[in-house]
Amino acid sequence: SHIIEASKKVPVVILNSHIEGENIYSIVCDDSYATSNIVEVLYKKGHRDIYYIYDVASFSGLAKIEGFKRAMNKFDIPMGKDTLINVKSGIEGGMEATLRLEATGCEYTALVTSDDLIAAGTIKGLRRLGKKIPNDVAVFGFNNSTISLCTYPELSSVDNRVGDMAKGAVEILYDVLHKKQVSKKKVVIPELIFRDSC
Repeated sequence: SHIIEASKKVPVVILNSHIEGENIYSIVCDDSYATSNIVEVLYKKGHRDIYYIYDVASFSGLAKIEGFKRAMNKFDIPMGKDTLINVKSGIEGGMEATLRLEATGCEYTALVTSDDLIAAGTIKGLRRLGKKIPNDVAVFGFNNSTISLCTYPELSSVDNRVGDMAKGAVEILYDVLHKKQVSKKKVVIPELIFRDSC
């Protein structure tokens, strides 16, 4: 890998991913913890028909799926073949997911998404289908981007603390360059931000 080769010459700090290596450090958001928490919140609000919509199976993407599955299992919520819905990125992907889900005839009361753009698409799709948010279907996004303030209703989302990760990466690099003892992997805990979609 290019990263491993580069790490032989200079220290490497990776944001929101992790690779084992002698001179490689990482800072990651605990995305698994976040999706697990979302499911727990939804469960406590009475939701049992919860679906997860995602686009890419990256390091972060796989962690989100793992957290979702773990919480569904913890609360004995059965998962069918349509519980995890893989779509293309962006608003179109979110709209596609709602139409696909509606076509299956499955009951669904909550949609958890891997990012805010997909969530915005699900809101758009749900409104086209005549669904009320959050009364008929709750929607939860991820990244707490500006998009979360542009949807109607405004989107509940995960603040994955990108600013904190960037600052932490600089601190790690500074400490490494000054020969201080540094942990190989630092974890940032995300925060759930509640707005009107959930």
